[in-house]
Amino acid sequence: MKDFIKSAFDFFVPSHCMYCNSGVENGSVICKECEKALERTGKNMCLKCGLNKKKCDCSRYVYHFSRITAPFYNKGVAQNGLYKLKFSGARVLSPIYSHAMTQSVLRDYGHIEFSRITYVPTGLFRKIKRGYDQSRILAEDISRELDIPIEHSLLGRTLFSRTQHKQRGIHSRFLNAYENYYRKGKAVGGNILLVDDIKTTGASLDACARQLLMAGADEVFCVTALISDKNS
Repeated sequence: MKDFIKSAFDFFVPSHCMYCNSGVENGSVICKECEKALERTGKNMCLKCGLNKKKCDCSRYVYHFSRITAPFYNKGVAQNGLYKLKFSGARVLSPIYSHAMTQSVLRDYGHIEFSRITYVPTGLFRKIKRGYDQSRILAEDISRELDIPIEHSLLGRTLFSRTQHKQRGIHSRFLNAYENYYRKGKAVGGNILLVDDIKTTGASLDACARQLLMAGADEVFCVTALISDKNS
């Protein structure tokens, strides 16, 4: 019985780092070493395309969203933890990412007034398999921290949508994303904060921003947990 109680306690309040499995202080899910190793973005990130300013591709692509920000790069420790949240049921990690995303919003969008928050929806079958929509969880956390209402009924994803990572080439990803998402309701003006877990090419974010603008949004600003430092 004691072993069962301990296992249940560790599930809700882990006694080990969810990144490297080393011991941590009570109530923490990440050790100090892993926290220091998180690959953070900085002032060199272009807030229009999300890439390092030296690799900026704003001259090649015109996005429907106005700006994008993210706290971490899509690599190393930060990637490992987000993948555990996304694919391995480690929902306990969501506050680490959502809080960091909130700080990025306050830093880069502090002067912008948002009417609501929404998110890039996960496909139905993947949601059933995982048991939750990780982007929705992150958006709900951010909504509570920023005290901005969240809207669940603005965007939808087609039932038999094809996954982005299986598409070869950036143009295929954009075409596929445009077919994957549709608007469900009216945005009725205002600036919208669009949340997703990872930005690689930006195709999914761009497709969703396009739908939100067509639904009446003034501008769409994006925030993701991770962001790739190159388009591929």
